[in-house]
This record gives sequence, C-alpha cells and structure tokens, in this order.
Amino acid sequence: MKGFVFSIWIVLIMFCPVKKSFALEVPFPRSSYANLINPSELKKPDNALYVLIDQSVGFDNNVKTRIIQSINEWLLEPGKEIEVTRFSSAVIGRYSEVVIKGRFDPEPDEKFLNNLKRSDWIKFSKNYNSNHFLAMQQVNIAIDRIFKDSQSTIAKSDIVSTISEYSDHIKKGNANKKTLLIISDMFENSKITSFYEKGHIRNINPTIELQKVRQMNMLPNFGNNVTVYIVGLGYYWGGDGSKKETYLDPVRLNNIKLFWQNYFNDSKAIIGEMGCPIMKGTLK
Repeated sequence: MKGFVFSIWIVLIMFCPVKKSFALEVPFPRSSYANLINPSELKKPDNALYVLIDQSVGFDNNVKTRIIQSINEWLLEPGKEIEVTRFSSAVIGRYSEVVIKGRFDPEPDEKFLNNLKRSDWIKFSKNYNSNHFLAMQQVNIAIDRIFKDSQSTIAKSDIVSTISEYSDHIKKGNANKKTLLIISDMFENSKITSFYEKGHIRNINPTIELQKVRQMNMLPNFGNNVTVYIVGLGYYWGGDGSKKETYLDPVRLNNIKLFWQNYFNDSKAIIGEMGCPIMKGTLK
C-alpha cells in the first residue's frame, strides 16, 4: 500500500447541475479508516488548505480552470486537509458558509495494515484506492457550485471582515502547516471602506485605507503560521461596483496590491503569492 500512486486526472465538473438554493454544502467522502481505527489515533495532518471564494465576482472559464487545477495539484499528496468557504456580504443567503471540508486519507503504516483481519484489509484496500479520487471529485463539485452561484448583483463585498473572522477559525486548526487561498478581486466594498466611487475603482491610498481597518479593529493576527495566496486580485467583470470601468491602470492596481501586502504583513501572515489575477507559481 505504501508508495501508492494517485492518478493525476484533473476533474473539471463544469456542467454539473446546481440546485436553485442558497445551501450549497457538498458532503466529503467517508474515510477508509472508519470503524477500523479511532480518528484520534491518526497523526494530525501536515498540511491544511483553507479556501475563501468571493461570490461577488464572476471569473471567466480560464481563471476558474486554473484555480481548480492549482487546488487539485496541491491535493495530490495523501493526508492533507481542505476546507472551502464561500462569502460575499452579510445579506440574506450570502453569509459565509463552509461548502465542503474534510481530510484526505493519510497513507497507512505497516503496523496498521498488519493488524487488520484479511476481510478488513480487503475492504480497506478497496476503499482507500478510490477514496482520494472521490474526495477530489467532491471538492471540484463544491468549487464549481460556488462559481455558478456567483452574482454581479451582490452589492457589497466584505473581504476585510471575512478574513478577520476566518483568521480565528484557522488558528484553531491542528495542521502543522496552514495555507489560506483567497479567490477574489480584492476590491473591498463595505462599511469599513470601499475601493469604488461612482462606478469606478478608486486610486486608493494604501496607508489611509489600512488606518481605517485598524480603527475598526479588523486587523487579524495569523501568528506567523499561515501562508496566504490570492487569485483574482484586480479582476473585474462589470459588477455593480464598477459598472463604468473599462480599464484598470497599473497605478490603481499597484496601490490596491500594496494595501493587501501591508495588510497581511501587519497581520503576521506569510505572503505566498498575489495573483493579478493568475498566480505564476503553485500552492506550497
């Protein structure tokens, strides 16, 4: 069983039907270890990926495909943990919601395998060999549902408050290494501050905007233990905030990027990469 090689087939579920409902939760497959071992006996995961997807942004198929590929590549190694959450603003049906969460089965050790009855060994082997693929498939379905439920008519995007709230949740996780992937245009549009003005994206002052966040006590503390990646920074698609926008010049984009760099540095996060809008590297 050791050295088991997973298929690198990337599951892109771009046409799966979506329920016309705000509840998008997707179940995670049952562990192959269920009823064979106490979950507490499994060592804690080495890596956990927390994905935040902004539903006020509608990404094109190229961006969505690249996002799913990046996540699937990160998930190829067994034993990793993932949690995918959608967010936009505090309006009915658009609150932050965990859509899927779970742990991919870790590779079994020799002691565990040797202690199994033959019937249990056969059952475990069968389930283990299919579990990873099924889990990746469910993650793909969850992400696709979130993308399909995105709407340009969502008036607000509470990015700062969502990250602040979510940081406390991440700190409670028991993985050795934690990664936060934020999929968003990163255009804050809330009562804290707005990067929009009269249908255009403002040329913000990063220092002043960060002061507003501090005054509202919305600066999180990641404790130098979370690596942050962003996909979609600067992406716009004609939503309500930027109806009159046709071109986002480098000056405005750079100031928005600088704001988020300062924000995460002051939040004691480790910045992996900020994709504008696509990352050039991979999730680590």
